[in-house]
Amino acid sequence: TTIKPHLVVLLILYILIWSATQKRWKIFIWFGAGMVILSGLAFGLIPNWVLQNLWEVLRYPAYNPAGTLAAALAEWFPGQAGLLKWGLAITLALVLLTETWRACRGNQAYFLWAGFLTLVISQWIGIQTDPGNFILLFPVLILIMAVLEKRWGDRSAWLTWIMLTGLVVVPWILFIFTIQRSYQPIQSSVMFIPVPLFAVLGLYWIRWWMISPTGNILVEDL
Repeated sequence: TTIKPHLVVLLILYILIWSATQKRWKIFIWFGAGMVILSGLAFGLIPNWVLQNLWEVLRYPAYNPAGTLAAALAEWFPGQAGLLKWGLAITLALVLLTETWRACRGNQAYFLWAGFLTLVISQWIGIQTDPGNFILLFPVLILIMAVLEKRWGDRSAWLTWIMLTGLVVVPWILFIFTIQRSYQPIQSSVMFIPVPLFAVLGLYWIRWWMISPTGNILVEDL
């Protein structure tokens, strides 16, 4: 999960904050030990790999299409790049801080829900990424459909099929009809929207069923 650390850095930070508030120090110990061992092995093979990785992340926008939602929106609203960048970042950061604070005071279900929300927002908050990395959101989609199945039983099957079909068909249609021809086929910045948007809406759809004491959806049943 840390092979592309910039994609999961907020999720890792969220888990460590939650662990500290719950006094689950073993998570800190094992995470720290694991990172020391793996990083030490990497340093032994390539001593400056951290600088190389950081340099690649910084130079990525120079030879690739928009790498953040704000940059994608700025292509459609010229002259608003700064407002979009900071507006999105501040708004999403406030959402994350609020939900993290609630998760630290909530139950296991809230921890799981807020963790998945953090993973989704990480793709939009301004960290350099690419729509191809949205495969990271598959567990979020699984959680949404699992909660719907627990809520409605067999009646949710038709809805699951509709959602799965839409998640396959809609992005492909957008990709095919918006692809840009250059030195190679380049996907449109519109691809930043469909999957994360579905994930965010889906998480807030199932939120009450997961975190409410009367929601009747138990984490161990998912």
